[in-house]
Formats: sequence, C-alpha cells, structure tokens
Amino acid sequence: MPSFRDVSEVAAYLGGRDLPFTWYVMGPEDRAIKFEVAPRDMAAAADYFAQHPVALSDGTPVTVFVEPRRGESWTTQPPQGVAGRDDQFQFERLVGLDVDEAATQASSAGWFVRAHEPEAMATADFNPGRLNLSYGDDRVVETVHVG
Repeated sequence: MPSFRDVSEVAAYLGGRDLPFTWYVMGPEDRAIKFEVAPRDMAAAADYFAQHPVALSDGTPVTVFVEPRRGESWTTQPPQGVAGRDDQFQFERLVGLDVDEAATQASSAGWFVRAHEPEAMATADFNPGRLNLSYGDDRVVETVHVG
C-alpha cells in the first residue's frame, strides 16, 4: 500500500483504482473519505473497505463513509447487422422486465436506448430515435418513453 500524507492523497489514489463497485462521487470530507455508490453496490463497497483498510503514513486510520446514491445512466446502440429501427416494436411491454433484458430487446429491434435511474443526471436533449428506460433499485424497468 502506498504512503499517504493526508486524505486528499488517499482520494487521489482511490480515484485511480479499478474498484469492485460503481461509485458516482468520491472525495475527502473532513478527515475521512466519502463514497456515494449505487444502492446495489453498498455491500460490495463496505466489504472492500473492511478488507482493505486505508491509513496515513503515520498509521492513522482513514475512515471511509459509504452512502447510497441513485444516479446511474447508460446507453446502448443497436447491434451491427440490425437493418433499421422497428417502429412497430411494442416498447410498453418492457415495463416490469430487468433493465438489461429490456435494453437488449429494444436495441435488437433497432432502437438506440438510454437506461437510467430516476435521479440520474441526464441531458435534456430530445432524440426521437431513442428509447428511454427508467428503472429502480431492483433494476426493473418502471417507465418507458420515446424521445
């Protein structure tokens, strides 16, 4: 483990690592490090820091706070070989499906898909060729709309 003079150095180190959980915000807060992670990754983040405690070079332990934050957003394009968008695709039937399965079905039908949690920061751009899937903590699609 590298030697750290202060929590800012710890934050810089952790920010450059490939951690086994998704985090949205991370940084020093007073004498601690605060991570805001996807709710589904709370246990993974807590377990990681229980197994990999962080300390300053003088041996002072660095407290790591892990808090939930909803805000994941991602897009997927139709796979190669799909010859155009199926405008007859019944996208309403995606409600209630796992978001990954719903995105796969929609993109296979030629739709450009944006999937996001309700609190995700998303651009306000209107895209008539995009199918928007909003999903909850359980990763089940709650709403679908075009645009």
